[in-house]
Amino acid sequence: MELLDEIAVTEVDGVPVVWAAGPAPLSASLVFRVGQADEAFLDGGITHLVEHLVMRGVGRVPIEVNAHVSVHTTSFQATGSAHHVVAFLAGVCRQLERLDTAPLDVERRVLAAEAGRGGGAGPAAEAAALRYGCRGAGLLAYRDLGVARLDAGDVAAWAARWFTRGNAVLALTGPVPEGLRLPLPPGERAGVAAAVPRALRLPAWECPAGGTAVSLPLAAVDGTDLAVARLLARAGEDAVRHERGLAYDVDTDALVVDPGTSEVALHADNDPEHAAEVAGLLLDVVERFAADGPAAQDLEADAAQALEALGDPRGTGDAVTAAAHELLLGLPVRTPAERYEQTRRRSAGAVREAVREALGAAVVLLPEGTAFERAGLRPLAPSSHPVPAGRELRPRPFRGVPRGARLVVGEDGVALRLPDGDLVARWDDVVGVSVLVDGTHVLQTGDGPAVTVPPGDFRGAGDVLAQLRRRLPEALFVPEAEAAGTPAG
Repeated sequence: MELLDEIAVTEVDGVPVVWAAGPAPLSASLVFRVGQADEAFLDGGITHLVEHLVMRGVGRVPIEVNAHVSVHTTSFQATGSAHHVVAFLAGVCRQLERLDTAPLDVERRVLAAEAGRGGGAGPAAEAAALRYGCRGAGLLAYRDLGVARLDAGDVAAWAARWFTRGNAVLALTGPVPEGLRLPLPPGERAGVAAAVPRALRLPAWECPAGGTAVSLPLAAVDGTDLAVARLLARAGEDAVRHERGLAYDVDTDALVVDPGTSEVALHADNDPEHAAEVAGLLLDVVERFAADGPAAQDLEADAAQALEALGDPRGTGDAVTAAAHELLLGLPVRTPAERYEQTRRRSAGAVREAVREALGAAVVLLPEGTAFERAGLRPLAPSSHPVPAGRELRPRPFRGVPRGARLVVGEDGVALRLPDGDLVARWDDVVGVSVLVDGTHVLQTGDGPAVTVPPGDFRGAGDVLAQLRRRLPEALFVPEAEAAGTPAG
């Protein structure tokens, strides 16, 4: 089977263009290096707002179009006749040059409805939030608070900052069509910072979660992360579905954390009562890979599947879009032929070393109420920071607070000490404070945990709330009406 072995690179109006000849009709994807991981906690969803306003401004067109915001990129896609694709891209650029924010309130409601229909964060996003906290790729598991609270000036400024010709790449399934212009405003390419994990004792398990999964931080070298994901999915399916009949679907979910790392979660759709057993089976698969790697026939099957997928001419759009993402993330551009050659030459030893390196940082996700024990694993600590020294407040009686709970406030921060773990918010790590109608303050930390400070549950809590107002910038406080904009995921 003949594989695409060349991707051409040219330029239009200062925007790099990657293309390869594919079957008609023409497909285009204008990709920008900005995504959910670039947003601040309180601004969550701002990139999605820009994308919706742009598509609304472009209006209905007689070809297939779409747009999408991912972890590190935002893309506008079109497939159809060259004339209409050129017109669509010109429309996107016009909107980005002068964003029409008049329909902002309408699009807020559209995004709220869209979020309400979603299934929440996937297992890789859940694991990334536990591993990295409320920042970078970890933000995918948190609510998009910015959708409800940001104004037109905020959204327009975000568009002007990120949606520029220096921060874009266009992917095409054919040569540059006649008349194509990309009149984007000037700007620089944005890098992607290396993700810094929280200071956690791993491997560990977390309960409650949305389901059952084992998640690994895999090095993204020459496609090894995705190859490991495919191989683990097959082995996990054999162990959980075909041998034990405990789930229908066993698969992997992956997201790019930074250019060198992917979070890969091996997960199953088992019933909650089987969660501990399924988690054990998935861990057995991962540990077997770390000890021995995959069998030779599994590597051969993976290469054969890759050859079929990469050799399909309908995948040319995927190939050039992947090249656009690689350019934006500062990675080498790989053709389908190069991707297949890397797959064909991948050894069991390379897979074994990748899994072995990641296994010590594994996070096991379990549904609420699961009793789980595994040698070498411990419950995941809620906070990675120690409880600050300071004044300890005792709970008031008859408030439903555990007797042993303590609210601690000091020079460095506030903490809620509970029987099942300590929740810590350092003053310099608070990224947002939701103020509920009853006066309760919920401090969201960059470390990940949220610390709830109710006004009446602890003796002296009123003084603590006053101290919060003195120590934290006013811009961090968000009333409940704004914090309730969209659900998580």
